[in-house]
Amino acid sequence: YAGGSFLNFIKLNHGRIVVGRVNLFVYGTLMSGFDLNGVLTRDEGEKVRDAELDEFDLYVVLGEGYPYIIPGKGRVKGEIWDIPRNRLRTIDIVENVSSKLYRREGVTTVDGTECHAYVWGGKDFPAAQIDHGDFRRYYREATDINRQ
Repeated sequence: YAGGSFLNFIKLNHGRIVVGRVNLFVYGTLMSGFDLNGVLTRDEGEKVRDAELDEFDLYVVLGEGYPYIIPGKGRVKGEIWDIPRNRLRTIDIVENVSSKLYRREGVTTVDGTECHAYVWGGKDFPAAQIDHGDFRRYYREATDINRQ
């Protein structure tokens, strides 16, 4: 995925050409229904559909509860969002890209959609793998356990 080229600056959205919009694959607290989703819904960000990403593994930082992905052998469930390109700078700040907590990379979902995604930057924190690759399910199950 060659982010930054003129052809990637123009994309089709529901059959019309839209300048300055990109796809973003999200798998954690940026998904709909979570606290950070408002970062995507500003400036006419729209959820396109649910999606999956192959050859990545999903982890959650212990004690913090936020997820990350790294290249691996699993499948991660998430959502594709259509957002203004300039919104990526704000999300870079939210995801601590400058401190290398995450890095933004080009990925291709199982259905062939090219997207940006935030991949773990390599910081060494205690973490647990979420084998089923679904942060929403993990969060729901963890919340249910804490209510008991």
